[in-house]
Amino acid sequence: MLEDAFAALGDHERQVWADAAAITTARLGSATTANTFVVGMAVQAGALPISIGSLEEAIRLNGAAVEDNLTAFSLGRMAAAGMLDDAATTPSEESVDSLIERLANDVARHGGGRSGRRYREVVDRVAGAEIDPSRRLTRAVAVNLHHLMAYKDEYEVADLIVDGGGDAEADEIGDGRGVRYRMLHPPVLAAMGVSRKLRLGPGWMPVFRLLRRLKFLRGTPFNPFGHTEMRRLERRAIAVYLDVVDSLLARVTGEVGNYDDLVELAEVPSGVRGYESLKLERLTEMFRRFDSVA
Repeated sequence: MLEDAFAALGDHERQVWADAAAITTARLGSATTANTFVVGMAVQAGALPISIGSLEEAIRLNGAAVEDNLTAFSLGRMAAAGMLDDAATTPSEESVDSLIERLANDVARHGGGRSGRRYREVVDRVAGAEIDPSRRLTRAVAVNLHHLMAYKDEYEVADLIVDGGGDAEADEIGDGRGVRYRMLHPPVLAAMGVSRKLRLGPGWMPVFRLLRRLKFLRGTPFNPFGHTEMRRLERRAIAVYLDVVDSLLARVTGEVGNYDDLVELAEVPSGVRGYESLKLERLTEMFRRFDSVA
């Protein structure tokens, strides 16, 4: 067996085994966060010399399915600590409702109350049409619509910096000495031909505070950052996905195979991550996948 082969390579008494794909699928609706689950196991077992706080901050800064990845990371730590019982592999209706509540609040924080209400209205329609006790379709739409609506832009980065995102970990690494710099490469500068990241020090903090106060411009014609290809495609992705959700709702039947296909389609945006050319490539792929659906 594979477990025996790995056990022979190291100290089998210190090895921890868990079905990451099964657990993340049961708790989160898909296995896309299984790798993050394994990272949680590794850091809890002491096999990864990185602080828990630093890894959690990295998940937030990555901006890809943040809530699900944080949950998977915590589940992995629990598994390594022997705190994950059989109930952990059983999905519950309460967990879906709790997830929706958290993500709706996050969308409202990101884009304002109107965006939060729009998000909840869409997810509530899916929940009302749900035919499977696992509520996998509802979870998939909730997670992936949040992923598209709460995209990380200049205002979101300013929010993270003003809130001190990563500062504690940086101070721990630097023993409280030195000056913290942020290495940033905004798409608006990339569109102007700037090919390298900028190193921004403490003197830029007033600018970040101003950006945070101006986030009400997000989604309006007056947003100075909203005209780059990246931002236009991010807004288009939301509209396309909403059309896809309407199409999925029209196709819901009691056939298991059909239901699985719908869940798979609903999860397509989870693959849209990364920065610049990588994200553009994955957005293009998402649009291609959805061309024959909406």
